[in-house]
Amino acid sequence: SSVHHKGKNFKICEDKSKKSSNRLNNSPSFFFDFFFFVALT
Repeated sequence: SSVHHKGKNFKICEDKSKKSSNRLNNSPSFFFDFFFFVALT
């Protein structure tokens, strides 16, 4: 349970850093997300 909680906190941290990096550098981040999405499909 505590491990799951840690993972949840980490995910929130990751999302926050992603949002701030998106604000800083929109295009490359979008391109990377798009590339990653394409790689998955």
